[in-house]
Amino acid sequence: MSRFSFVEAQESDLAEVLRLVNAHEASVDPAAPTMGESGVSDLMAGYVDESVGHLVFDGQQAANPAGSRPVGYVQLHPDANRELFFPDVYCDPAVSDLKELTRAAVQFMVDHASEVQPTWELRPGMNIKDALLIETYSDLGFEFLRKYWSLSRELAPGEPQPTLPEGVEIRLVEDSPEDLATLHELHQDSFSNHFGFKPREREEWIRLEIERETREPAGNIFLLEAGKPVGFLLSANEMEHENGGYVDLLGVVHSAQGKGYGKLLLQWSIAYNSGLGRGKVDLNVDTGNTSAALHVYEKVGFKPVSAWQQFFLKRG
Repeated sequence: MSRFSFVEAQESDLAEVLRLVNAHEASVDPAAPTMGESGVSDLMAGYVDESVGHLVFDGQQAANPAGSRPVGYVQLHPDANRELFFPDVYCDPAVSDLKELTRAAVQFMVDHASEVQPTWELRPGMNIKDALLIETYSDLGFEFLRKYWSLSRELAPGEPQPTLPEGVEIRLVEDSPEDLATLHELHQDSFSNHFGFKPREREEWIRLEIERETREPAGNIFLLEAGKPVGFLLSANEMEHENGGYVDLLGVVHSAQGKGYGKLLLQWSIAYNSGLGRGKVDLNVDTGNTSAALHVYEKVGFKPVSAWQQFFLKRG
């Protein structure tokens, strides 16, 4: 029997989850972006479908594990639309037997997934420097799937707005049914060739967007060509605790790609975040993205600060 116990986390546990997430990541890669309260709130709610995380307690810490401080946090994020699970595992690096804790946490995620949906594929993510998690997942039969970069651009005061070509304009996305429907349409088109994409019904997609705790409506824009929306950028406040902005999503429909619109959207975000007095803007990018997004980001000054990878385990 494992010395570790798993207890469902409550909203009141946010501070402990925040501590565990950032302690884990800092021990693995001090250069990796940290997580703030809004980011942890989204994590605990479930990144796609609703889910519940679990705090991990060490039975050797105290006679009553529930009365001791948690040593880990795990959460299994389901995505019913794609029939996938995305496990998250964070362990306190100060624990004496970190390897045993990591193994127990990962095994709990695998077992929990088998109880909920035994045929769904599991796709955990971890920093590329997280040797212990990589070893643990590999020992259980998980294989490498994909690599992603975390990019950042330092901001100076007064970064300029982009010069728009004739017939091109930028406007804010309003929280109206019409604009949200247009946003969904643009997203489904622009991401349709991306790895792992599967169409999502409009109502569900909009719900997921407007319920995000990290959502920043003042930084959400359309790019219009001849009066028609052909691109978009969505911002998030998840790096506010580091005085930073965050590009959550950026897309240009296939019929309008190759015209430099992605660069214009990024330049707008740079100016927007600079105008708020922020010192940087961050984003993540898939290194296998065939749309040359990494090259576009580098052209406007984004640089890699850390990297993470996704593993997979097929079942059923």
